[in-house]
Amino acid sequence: MKKYNLLLVFALIFSGALQAQKNMEEIDFDDLKNKKLVSEFIWSDFKKFQDYPVVPEEFNDEVAVYLEKEFYYSFKARMKSGSNVLKIRKMYRWIIKIQQDQGIEEFSTLRFYAFDEKKDQIGIRLIKANGSIVNIDDSRLLDDEDENGAFKKVSIPNLETGDIIDYYRYDNYKKVFYSQFSIFSPSYEVFVSDFPIVHQYLEFDLINNVYMLFSEFNDAPTAKVSENDKGVDVKIVYENTMIEKNDIKGKWINNLSVFPGIRYQVGAGKTPDGYLNQYLFSKGKYVTFKRSKSMLNELLREESGLFEVDKYGKKRNKAYNKKIATFYEGKKAPSKLERIEYVYNTSRFYDYNSISYLQGYLLDYLQDQGINYTIFHYIPKYLGDYHNILSRQDIEIGLKFNIDEKEYYYSNNRVNSVLGEIPPYFEGLKGYGVDFKNVLKYKKRDQLPIKEVFTPVSTPDRNAKNSTYEIVIDGEDLKVKSSESYVGQLKRKRHYYLPTDMSIIEDLKKYNVKEKDLLKEYPDYKEDYEKFIHVSLLDTTNDDEEMADYKYYFKMGIINNYDDGVKEVNAFDVKSTGRYIESPSLTIESDYIIEGFVKKMGADYLIDAGKLIGGQVNLDDDEREREVAISQDYVREFKNEISILIPEGYTVEGMEKMNVSVDNSNGRFIAITKVEGNQLLISTIKSYKKLDSPIEEWEEYLNFLDASYDFTQQKLLLKKG
Repeated sequence: MKKYNLLLVFALIFSGALQAQKNMEEIDFDDLKNKKLVSEFIWSDFKKFQDYPVVPEEFNDEVAVYLEKEFYYSFKARMKSGSNVLKIRKMYRWIIKIQQDQGIEEFSTLRFYAFDEKKDQIGIRLIKANGSIVNIDDSRLLDDEDENGAFKKVSIPNLETGDIIDYYRYDNYKKVFYSQFSIFSPSYEVFVSDFPIVHQYLEFDLINNVYMLFSEFNDAPTAKVSENDKGVDVKIVYENTMIEKNDIKGKWINNLSVFPGIRYQVGAGKTPDGYLNQYLFSKGKYVTFKRSKSMLNELLREESGLFEVDKYGKKRNKAYNKKIATFYEGKKAPSKLERIEYVYNTSRFYDYNSISYLQGYLLDYLQDQGINYTIFHYIPKYLGDYHNILSRQDIEIGLKFNIDEKEYYYSNNRVNSVLGEIPPYFEGLKGYGVDFKNVLKYKKRDQLPIKEVFTPVSTPDRNAKNSTYEIVIDGEDLKVKSSESYVGQLKRKRHYYLPTDMSIIEDLKKYNVKEKDLLKEYPDYKEDYEKFIHVSLLDTTNDDEEMADYKYYFKMGIINNYDDGVKEVNAFDVKSTGRYIESPSLTIESDYIIEGFVKKMGADYLIDAGKLIGGQVNLDDDEREREVAISQDYVREFKNEISILIPEGYTVEGMEKMNVSVDNSNGRFIAITKVEGNQLLISTIKSYKKLDSPIEEWEEYLNFLDASYDFTQQKLLLKKG
């Protein structure tokens, strides 16, 4: 534990009772009982300017330098009858020296998000080169908000080069849990900074039956773990020095794959070791670090019960075959894929988020159809690799099977997922799996052979947005009729705005599931069924509250495409939800008016034609210089077909700059602009071709990104005469 000498007279007077119990020099962060003691703990020494660390010579040319970054986390469990509480206190301290005018601009205003004045505390002081200290009073904190939400901000008065800003934030809150033991969501700290750091310190205090899972990655410093005089309480400390600044402002960076850091997950409660082991804690330990592939294989073997069909599964399969025959009665005989899709989609009525629930549905049915399959574990790409996992919550389960020599993948039966579409954070990964045929062959699960499974990488056109726009000039407005179709990962984002209940109803209607059959086994659906069964999912005239939210988000999708230039939305309609193999595109048709894209110049029209394709990436100067590799979650493509009716008697000038072709191994932007008859036609395609690229290929990204942004700056003149 890092100690502070609390020698101030006012601190000794205020803390007299506490001093009677222990020497003030030995106070730890977890001993602080109230908010006032926090400031005494932080600023007990009242350092003058010359007492702060000297900036090392290699950092002299930086605009600003963190002399100190300190982070303290205290987790304390309180077990009570009826409910248990995990008390959490966090404190962050930053000491930064301003070395150039650009640093003044960067730090003249400090922002603090999600701040609760009743529980949290902020302290700020300015240390001048002459040794004087300026305390920034709480009354200077102002309310503000931006795209990230509401926050408090404060301006630092008379900030000059050479000044040192010393400020902290203290948060105090709790989480209630009712089970014997609870494990909370994981968090992470990445040891990375946009300014160099002279010294960094991170401490975790675990008090009274608090457990923690850790993973250290990318050469992070090794933790020092110790028990203190309270017995089972644990202290974990990370400390490192001389950290160079990193490129953390750039786009498409996977922090957990590039920078050193730690992930951690807290568990709390009194429970036997056997229960803890289910959450991957090491036996008998309060802190667990080690992760391995063998642990994943052990989990995979444990879950091989997903392969076994019980008597209820056989009964279900018989019922499914009967229902499928009824559904396809009078139609062509269903293919094997159609039969499996039927089971895949109808299983969503009952539990659409759990793959384990599909033990009685999809997996059983694959066996019934004689289709071999592989179940495998994988780690989503944003987590980096297996070294970064903490608990079962990090591990996703995938399913792979073949029909007619084509591979189909599955992971989590989301309500709007489509059989065979690649799930998010799934592409280009290595997992570990077991084949169904091997489960039948090996009687002992610990003998099951584990094989590597490599997930596919889709082509850009499988994650695409294809848009067509018919535009008529009306004074200084543009009347637009559009049709936008989404597939793959881009469709998945728009699917978040489809009402879940109504999506299930769409399945019920498609497969002719009778109300009495559903409600007999699942009576909880009665209210939703009665509410939605007589309403078309595509009916945007419905005024139900859920439908109102649904319509709002789809309208915002239109508005955001034009940077708030939408004057009026007259109509829009979801023509296809894209939730089935035979119709995989989410298609939305809209009718609206946009303003600010046309300027009347006498009898002529000046049109911001390039902006009609929507906003494009515009890199800041500091983003153009890149230090780390490029990492994308998925490849993707955007196509636009724009048709503008040319008023009679007008010609088009300026098209030469709107014909562009940039195509390389990482991406492309191609635009063709021409006149056919009385139509001005603009066709563009932009593709991101690779998941991962080395720094050396960043120039290729700049080429097609700049080409697409420059295109949006082009205007066309419609000239009378």
